[in-house]
Amino acid sequence: MTRGEAMFANYAEKLGEFDVIGIENLRMVASQQGITVLEAEMAALREGFVPRRYIANVRFWGVQGQLKLLSSKAVVVGCGALGGMLCELLTRLGVGEIDMIDFDVFDESNLNRQIMCTERDMGKSKASCAKERAGQINSAVCARAIHTRLDASNALSLIEGCDVVLDGLDNAGDRLALEDACLKSRIPLIHGAISDSMFQVAPIVHQSLFDNLYAGGLENPVAGTPSCTAAACAAIQTGEAVKILLGIGDVAAGAILRCDWLFWSGNVIEL
Repeated sequence: MTRGEAMFANYAEKLGEFDVIGIENLRMVASQQGITVLEAEMAALREGFVPRRYIANVRFWGVQGQLKLLSSKAVVVGCGALGGMLCELLTRLGVGEIDMIDFDVFDESNLNRQIMCTERDMGKSKASCAKERAGQINSAVCARAIHTRLDASNALSLIEGCDVVLDGLDNAGDRLALEDACLKSRIPLIHGAISDSMFQVAPIVHQSLFDNLYAGGLENPVAGTPSCTAAACAAIQTGEAVKILLGIGDVAAGAILRCDWLFWSGNVIEL
């Protein structure tokens, strides 16, 4: 038995074909070794021990896939209806670093759809609430709250060094600035947008989407935003991010998926 295996063997138990280790024992190992919980999870996986929280993930994409997620960094821009759900899903999957960017605070109108918002959160920073929630879900994830509005002056610096960016914005002007920064940095951007019962998702990798999408102007019409629309959109966005981070499945770069849950319809628009 190697030293690395010995570090975890006394805390592991069998679960089907896997040797698994629980979060409390991982915290104990991290404390003993003077490392973070994230580092302990990665060390466990390298030695063939699966953190119990990720067992359903590992059954799908394997140990190496989970290691890739834990070593990845995502940036979520906007922590409202879409962005809050994106933060939730990425945290549960075990993306190791997540920057959560938003300048706004919660009010009562957010309660119908924004998963990070509770009745006790009125007036609180959306980014701070997202970070706090992440810590409650997965203490291994390094979540950072960034209280600022992304625009053309800071977009490049805000996304520097990340592996994927997810669009939780609600206006065309900021999206154009974000897309420009991602294309210049060659960082994949997963666009998402919601309106009433409709949502659209598009991975932006090599070419601009928004130059065409907003060619007619930058108006932002007010639309209804039920929670189910936001959740459906964020789920697809997260899936696209995972495909890019892990190199699995078919990434629909150069196309937009548009769906309407109310009328059970959807189509893919090729650019």
